[in-house]
Amino acid sequence: MKSFKISLHGSLLMDNHYCVDSFLLNSSNKCIRRYRSPGGIANLVNAFSDVCENSKISIDAVVGDDENGKYLKRWFKTFNKLSTKVRIDSDIKVVKQKTSEATIISEMLNKRRSSIVSWGACTKIKELKTCQADWSHVLYIDKLENITQNSMKEISRNSITSIDLCTTDFDNSTRERIHDLLPYVDFVFSSREEAMHLANKSKYSEAVKYLGNLSRLCAVVHSPKECSFYNKAEQEFESVVVPSVIKDPINVNGAGDTFTASFINAYLSGLSVKESIVNSHNNTFKILSKRIQNEKI
Repeated sequence: MKSFKISLHGSLLMDNHYCVDSFLLNSSNKCIRRYRSPGGIANLVNAFSDVCENSKISIDAVVGDDENGKYLKRWFKTFNKLSTKVRIDSDIKVVKQKTSEATIISEMLNKRRSSIVSWGACTKIKELKTCQADWSHVLYIDKLENITQNSMKEISRNSITSIDLCTTDFDNSTRERIHDLLPYVDFVFSSREEAMHLANKSKYSEAVKYLGNLSRLCAVVHSPKECSFYNKAEQEFESVVVPSVIKDPINVNGAGDTFTASFINAYLSGLSVKESIVNSHNNTFKILSKRIQNEKI
């Protein structure tokens, strides 16, 4: 494997996980597993450690001055001591505010997840730190209200740049703000629902094309059964069907982050957009399947 320099910017949270077979509304649901873990950027770091070797990752994030913030800072130091595949250079600022925290419900049988987030310090990042990187990725751009066009322009000067999203509740102001940033973004990663809401389009294919044309290069929309992309340079829209091979109950939390990390690694390694999508989809299922074997539910 080749080694790369990756910079990750934006959202860093503490995740509280509740695993259930399936979630029933208006009912008391049995929790079959409960645990806490770092989320956001930390999910991507874990994913890169699964797909990369000898790569360096720079972290640019904000946490609060509370116990969760202290834990997140310690986590990256511990990761560096234990990891043999990637090295972390973390620049995590501390502000006098609560660290962002999420409650995540993972439905094992339905292979889906939902979350309730108490947003805090991570949304207050103001300027993206510029550093020498092969690829710069900004997490949850829809929640980073202070990111300016100039800041995005600076990190995109000498780096492939990408963003992802985390919600579908865009108001017009948020939608316009993100649209204004896309000329400095090479790859837009999103779910089907996020793409349609961000583009404000009722037709899925039109949403992908719209976002692809606003970006510098491509929009990539992923889902468990199908991935679509629109390549701006080639004016090409294509859907890639890669069937799921997972039949067992599974915790899908972090699947999107694993897809993104796999895509970045594959594309930097010389694969085409389509090849990177197929590779990333298959990689995600392999890593999630490995998780099944390692977790006692």
